[in-house]
This record gives sequence, structure tokens and C-alpha cells, in this order.
Amino acid sequence: MLSVFSLPIGYQFENYMIEGELGAGGFGVTYLARDVALDTKFAIKEYIPSEFAYRGDNYKVLPKSNSDKDIFEWGLNSFLDEARTLVRFNDCENIVKVYRYFEANGTAYFVMEYIEGDTFAEILKKNLLSPNQIENIFFGALNGLKRIHQSKVLHKDIKPSNIMIKGETPVLIDFGS
Repeated sequence: MLSVFSLPIGYQFENYMIEGELGAGGFGVTYLARDVALDTKFAIKEYIPSEFAYRGDNYKVLPKSNSDKDIFEWGLNSFLDEARTLVRFNDCENIVKVYRYFEANGTAYFVMEYIEGDTFAEILKKNLLSPNQIENIFFGALNGLKRIHQSKVLHKDIKPSNIMIKGETPVLIDFGS
């Protein structure tokens, strides 16, 4: 089910067509999208902070009031900084890959690899992991954290639901800008 703030299925911008919603939080929505030129799936994260913004006509994202404009713009800049930062880590298998970012509809988006699979939280609920598998997930997540910490970057939202399992490889997602 799409959230109130989501772009509709079939909406197209740049080369991307929205196919569904992968998740939504207080600061944004992540979509499953297809690059129509490459016929490839991607995850696209959109900055739309529900507390400070709304989707207006023509899918434009606007601050709710003049007093929200500064915080909206500060958040937008932080969102773009997160995308710029994540692009630097595309060499690490334990960090989600960001391929590009752009501004449209009065807000910003970043295009990431689409990871098919479950989050660590979803897998934990199934209670099917061996101690060795859990250890491997932690070692992979720690490898990703080590890589970003060496660059003086912090993951500000570490939790099982922000670790995707790609095959058997844990991948850190949603850095909480």
C-alpha cells in the first residue's frame, strides 16, 4: 500500500518509472523503480519529510509553511550530502551502492542498487539463523561500518531493519541523514 506522500505507480521522471513503494519513514519514501532505458530495477529514495512538507500539484514537494522552509531546505541539503557521501563507498560490498542523485519536483532523489531479499530484522523474526550465520552478518555489518568510519562518516541509524541481506552478504542501508 502506498503512503499518502508517495508518487503513484507508473509515474515517470528522468529515465525511471515507479513500480511500487519499498518503505516510508518520517523523512522520505523509498520506491522500487525501473530504468526504462536500461530495463533495470533500482531503489529510489525521495526526500519528503512528512512533518515539514507535503506533495502539492504536479507532484511537487513543498514546505508546509514559511516557518518550515528553513528546516526543509536544511534537511534537503543533508539528504543530498548523504547521497554524495554514499557514492564514495561503492567499492564496499557491505554498503548500499548509490549510482546517482538529482533534484526534481522541488525535492531530491538518490538512485541506489535494488537489493532483493529480507532485512536482518525480518530474518531474525523467522528464528532460523544459526550462530555462525548471525556471526557472519555481524562481521559483514562491522566491515561496512569500519569502511565508513575510516572516512570519518557515521551511520546514524544502525538497526536490524537497516541491514539488508543480499544472498549471504549483509548490506548497510538508510544512513539516517
